Amino acid sequence: MAKINISSTINKNTNYCTVSIVDNGIGIHKSDTERIFELFARLNKRRAYEGTGIGLATCKKIVEHYNGKIYIESELEVGTTVHFTLPLYQK
Repeated sequence: MAKINISSTINKNTNYCTVSIVDNGIGIHKSDTERIFELFARLNKRRAYEGTGIGLATCKKIVEHYNGKIYIESELEVGTTVHFTLPLYQK
């Protein structure tokens, strides 16, 4: 059964909020954690998993537009955590 957990923390020293989305999916190999943010990047065959490969690329563009960062921690066959940071205030 798929499980997703979303949490957030605020760092008042840096004035950034970090949002973390954790799933218990198939995971991503360490060598693919940067490539997964490329437009139309697909790590698996279409027959195995649906998707277009634009979701995380779009997320990265949005987060970076607001001066944030996005990154992944993952373990194969265990799941993935996507973290993104956003400033609490825009200048």
